[in-house]
Amino acid sequence: MPRYEIRANADVDSGVPFDLADLRSRTGGEIEVNGQVLTLVVTGSCSDAATLARDVIEPLREVSRCGVWTARRKGVHLSPRRVSGGWNTAYPGDSGLGGVREPRRPLPPTGHLSAGLDPPR
Repeated sequence: MPRYEIRANADVDSGVPFDLADLRSRTGGEIEVNGQVLTLVVTGSCSDAATLARDVIEPLREVSRCGVWTARRKGVHLSPRRVSGGWNTAYPGDSGLGGVREPRRPLPPTGHLSAGLDPPR
């Protein structure tokens, strides 16, 4: 059965109490706290990374409304591809890793130097 390393980052909601030792025992991994961000690293065996990530991050959902996870397969394999996802109550299909597309820029005003090119003849 393949082994995966899951790395999850969760923004902790302010005012939500949590027990770090309890989270470590329920997730089975190492948890670091840096300000209001929890970072969890777990290595485990499962048929696919998404199933393992779902099981691992379930305890983190109690202390955080949003977060992202990344999984990579351990050992020798043909595909070094990473799998990622996230949890967000407002947009369940959004992993939060896609970024935001920039809107189209308006055309420069007439007489502006960047629009001063002559068309080819």
